[in-house]
Amino acid sequence: MADSKRQDIIDALDTLLKAIKTTSGYETNLGSNVKEYDETAMNESESPKCIHRDMGQVSTEEDFDTWIHDLTIMLDIEVVGTIVTMRKCISDVTKAIGADKTLGGLAIKIKPPTDQIGAEHKEKFIVGAIMKIVIRYETASWNPYA
Repeated sequence: MADSKRQDIIDALDTLLKAIKTTSGYETNLGSNVKEYDETAMNESESPKCIHRDMGQVSTEEDFDTWIHDLTIMLDIEVVGTIVTMRKCISDVTKAIGADKTLGGLAIKIKPPTDQIGAEHKEKFIVGAIMKIVIRYETASWNPYA
């Protein structure tokens, strides 16, 4: 059976994030460590790391035949290093999304991201950021596959 459009969007986002590498014109290799719902502690060899989470969606009826969905995705980015490296990761994610704002035609649009940055110093200086993106897409009413 085919995946739902929501799952196709998550898969396309995962592929987009995994393409963030210096060999593709980005400032970081964030794409080397992209995971969905990973709850393991980051080790230094995984830096930078991006974890994406489907946080739910709000759906509205466009007309009798179409629903519009706003799917919220949280991106947790972790870096062992500097705040400058974190800003580069955030910029790389923004650039990657900007290059394909419809995820290959699956989405109507992706709204501009918001982010928050924090840092802690234990054995190493670890910088974390949470980016929130909202992906708008449509399906036929009562049919998440169409």
